[in-house]
Amino acid sequence: MHSDTVPPAAYEIAGKRWPKDAPGFSDAIAYAFEHRLRPRCLCPKNSDGQGIEMYVARLGDGYIVKRMPETGSQHAPDCLSYEPTAEFSGLGQLIGSAISENPATVSGGLNPRKSGGGKW
Repeated sequence: MHSDTVPPAAYEIAGKRWPKDAPGFSDAIAYAFEHRLRPRCLCPKNSDGQGIEMYVARLGDGYIVKRMPETGSQHAPDCLSYEPTAEFSGLGQLIGSAISENPATVSGGLNPRKSGGGKW
């Protein structure tokens, strides 16, 4: 049977496997945040069984598991944390020309001189 749905995310937190939809998951990521633990994404692409390191961020009154920078391509394509490399997404051709990044302020924007003059 074919399914077009993305499988539920699962993480390893403090030695235990936690599906994102499991009862107690929000408590588990709160614990990870408070104890500075790094959950590991258990998507199927990771063949070593150790998982891909993630981090927990505060979101309003709760917490959310987020992927570490530059690790999107390490995840399975059907994983919610997957992101193709810049070379495969087409973004690589734009970095430094139509898109300028400013790591000091963690911001970016279109370069009107290289992206069509800024006319919308």
